Amino acid sequence: MNKPNKYLLFTAPGCMPCRAAKDFLKQTPLEWSIVNFNMSPSMFEVYTIKATPTLVRLDNIPDSFHTTSRDLRFNIVATGLDTIIEYVNSLTYFDVSEPIRSEEE
Repeated sequence: MNKPNKYLLFTAPGCMPCRAAKDFLKQTPLEWSIVNFNMSPSMFEVYTIKATPTLVRLDNIPDSFHTTSRDLRFNIVATGLDTIIEYVNSLTYFDVSEPIRSEEE
């Protein structure tokens, strides 16, 4: 069964739009985590991040910490504060909620 998407917000120290993006995302039902450049510069390479803030949707959630970068399925959905806000506001209930389980499962 599919899980709702999870998101990564890529940020950098001193980035004021990053701070505003974090504050905005805290008010949403999205499941997200922060990736700070100072703490995880290699993650910026793996996800090909060129600017901050950037919001990435994970299309498959690894079941193991032994996942390699080629196993990751992701989509850069928004770069920049205005684009992040626009993207999140365009999501529907079905984009952010748990799927309904059928009785057959």
